[in-house]
Amino acid sequence: MSKTGIQSHHCLTAGCTEKWNASVIPKLKPTIQLSTTSLKLQARESQIVEVSGLANGDKVKSWQSSNTSIAKVGKKGKVTAKNKKGKATITVTLASGLKKNISVTVTK
Repeated sequence: MSKTGIQSHHCLTAGCTEKWNASVIPKLKPTIQLSTTSLKLQARESQIVEVSGLANGDKVKSWQSSNTSIAKVGKKGKVTAKNKKGKATITVTLASGLKKNISVTVTK
């Protein structure tokens, strides 16, 4: 759950507006686990980064490469090295706002 909420029980009898047992449901702390925090790839090599350990209701919002001429990343976490050596950072952003980085080094 990405927002704080309130849980309550209501009377379902016609004309009844009574509610009881109201309790606050706290916002869940966003969490993420990645299958790796760094990748070393050869030119044109690909590897999928797996995501797990997400808080209930959270999801991956985006994947982004800091340098698409070195490495690009797809919507499902497939990192593909281009035909140029160098370094790039892949950023995974969750719907809750949590971000994690993966460093990518491409060699020829």
